[in-house]
Amino acid sequence: MSQLPDFIEMDESLGADTVERWKVYLEVLFSVFERTLAKAGLTFHGLSVGCRRYPESREKHYGFWHLVQEGWPEDDRTPDLERCRRLLWVSWVIQNADQDPAIRVFPQTRRFGENPWALWLHEHDYCVILVERSGYYMLKTAFLVTKDDKRQELERDWQASQARQKS
Repeated sequence: MSQLPDFIEMDESLGADTVERWKVYLEVLFSVFERTLAKAGLTFHGLSVGCRRYPESREKHYGFWHLVQEGWPEDDRTPDLERCRRLLWVSWVIQNADQDPAIRVFPQTRRFGENPWALWLHEHDYCVILVERSGYYMLKTAFLVTKDDKRQELERDWQASQARQKS
């Protein structure tokens, strides 16, 4: 496995207090998002990877918030510093998915009318989710796998994809 990108740390952001540092950090994260994801021309399985822009919230792409926040419902999401720290990992995982055996790449069970793909950096419990669209993939979310039920779901889908490949 090649070297993972560094974390993006909030404590390196300038500001007199946590509120000011968070505002600066958020702008740094959005700049990274635009450079490494939204405008990077990424591909997966030979197709382009897009980032959902609308509906925008606080002048930022809809998809950006799914990479730096957690929770449900949509209006009640909260910042997730572990997602924020690993934002550079998203593009790295996508870029290396087809050649790095440390990344488990597999279709998941169809959900909400969508065909999601998991790019699971298993050793680090980090997962990027892409959704198949007509002629491209949409970046849905990325997260640190911290809950046993999510880990079991990913493992179940991984095992099912391996069984399909063998048959």
